[in-house]
Amino acid sequence: MKRGYSLSVALLFLLFVNRAWAEEGGTAPNIIEQSDGIICHAGSNEAEVVFDIGFIVTCFYPDSDLLTTYKKYREEYKEDRILKLLKEEISPGKNARVEIAADFVYTYTWASEHELEVEIFQPGGITTLEFQQKMSGTTVKNISSPD
Repeated sequence: MKRGYSLSVALLFLLFVNRAWAEEGGTAPNIIEQSDGIICHAGSNEAEVVFDIGFIVTCFYPDSDLLTTYKKYREEYKEDRILKLLKEEISPGKNARVEIAADFVYTYTWASEHELEVEIFQPGGITTLEFQQKMSGTTVKNISSPD
């Protein structure tokens, strides 16, 4: 795909995010554009919001399929104490469960070949990673929810 098309899609993504937040009565989320074209935004970090829906960070990887995005995401967070334990290799359609300890489990659930949900059950809460591939790229939503 052409870079101009990806940029247009990324701008539409940002407009959608800002409109959704405004409609919910919130303020615009923190938006960060990384040097490689990845655009991320962080939701509210207010305690009430985090306890209600979790702390959400959404990133858009233009011109990237789900498997490539998963590998990039895993690499970006290789120093994170939780995310560094993501499986190195995944296969579309192959659900998996990885038990690190009795109270520390990763589940990989494929809704389709273009949608993957990774749930990380750990002491203190649950982290959910939602990967969704579209024609223009892949979105990753990281939802951190306390117990």
